[in-house]
Formats: sequence, structure tokens, C-alpha cells
Amino acid sequence: MKSYRLTTDMDPERARWLGTGIPRYLLGLSLDELDKVPADALKAAQHWLEGLPERQRLNEHGHAANRSDYGRGLLVTGSAGSGKSSLAVAVASDARRIFGTSIRYYELAEYVDDAKALAGPKSDLEEEQLSRLLHRSGGVQNADLLILDDVGYERTTGSGYAQDKLARTLRGRYRGGLPTIVVTSLTGGEVVEKYSQALQTFLSRNFSLVIV
Repeated sequence: MKSYRLTTDMDPERARWLGTGIPRYLLGLSLDELDKVPADALKAAQHWLEGLPERQRLNEHGHAANRSDYGRGLLVTGSAGSGKSSLAVAVASDARRIFGTSIRYYELAEYVDDAKALAGPKSDLEEEQLSRLLHRSGGVQNADLLILDDVGYERTTGSGYAQDKLARTLRGRYRGGLPTIVVTSLTGGEVVEKYSQALQTFLSRNFSLVIV
């Protein structure tokens, strides 16, 4: 099987930040900069961030030391323009700076489209396009911390592909002990209408909630 590799001539540290997929206008953001985010939301996000090392700690046998919280994610909700994405990116970026956490950002609709493209015939994709798709989607399975943004804006189809992909991704990462930050503008009622009860229950049990 042919392998693909992305190359760049830019500064390695800058390349690593760009490789996270974070939008350029949010690159380098930190929690200290979020002066327009409500104090209680900042406090809750900071609490989740500070507890990350302990939640992910392994015991002497290489097993999760805190089984009930291992891989616990963060669910960031709020109205449009409230600063949800900025908060999520700041948390992840601070985790990278403080703990060396590898991070990946993806809008859910884009992730679903990329997954569909990869599921189709590879012969339909140009080499560079396939390389980029493999690089981007690989971060979803492997990044220490994943941000899934704009959850709820993905296209809904009769097959339920998008919801199934979301559920499988969140559950798979959780089983692997990899936390995810989910960002959504959906209200409680809208979540009920769009997603299954099983997914709602999974989110409520395994994610800490921050309302912006």
C-alpha cells in the first residue's frame, strides 16, 4: 500500500500549530485572553483543564488510575457568537502549552464530508487530496485532545450517517481514554430532536458541561 506524507518548509513549531486544524484567527489563543467570556464559564473550563493530568493518569500497571473520569470530555454550549469556539480552542491550546497535549480541531460537518470521501473509491481522489484527508482524519483517532466544533450544523440525512459517525467517534475516543471537546449551539430541546437518547445519555454521563 502506498504511503503519503505532508512536507513543509516553514518553522516546525508554527507548522505543528497549523497542523492542528485550528482556524488561523484562533491560533495561539489562551484562557487569559478571553475577557468577554462569562467568569463562571471560564472558571468551569479552567477547572476541567487543571484536572486533565489526574483524569488521564495511569497507575503502575499502565491502567487508568481514575476509571470513572478517564477520557472525560468537555461539552461547551451557548448561543451563536457567545465565544464557544474561542473557549474550546483556548482550553485545548493551553493543554498543549502546559501539558504537551497533542490537539486537533475539526468542524463536524467537514469531518463527516471527509469521512464520506475516504469511505469511497480512493481512485476518485488526487494524491495530494488523499494525503490531506488521511492526515486530517488521522488526528481524530490519535490526538490526545480533539475539538469537534459546530456540532448540530451537520447535514441530516435519512441514513443517519452524520449522527452515527459522531456517536462512533465520541464513543471510540472515550473507550481509548482520549477526551473530546464538543462545541454546540443546540439547546436542550434541539438536542433531543436531533440526536438519539443513547447519544444524549452518553454525553450527559461522560462530559463536563460549560455554558457560555
